Amino acid sequence: MFVTEVQQAASVQCTMCLKPFKSRSNLLYHIKNEHGEQRGPFNCMHCGHIMKNRNSLRVHIYQYHKEKKPQTISYY
Repeated sequence: MFVTEVQQAASVQCTMCLKPFKSRSNLLYHIKNEHGEQRGPFNCMHCGHIMKNRNSLRVHIYQYHKEKKPQTISYY
């Protein structure tokens, strides 16, 4: 089996899709956004742009529509 550098450096792996991660915090962020409640689609109420997750929608609204600054989301 061919092993990539990313797989060699990974210390944790997603049990749902087997994607490797270097840290547990990156894994938790991935699980929330790809497999959990944060998973979209989420539509922008201003322009209808479709985002993959809630955090991306918050950043989009702040950057393109100049509304309230997005809050940092903690997944711990």
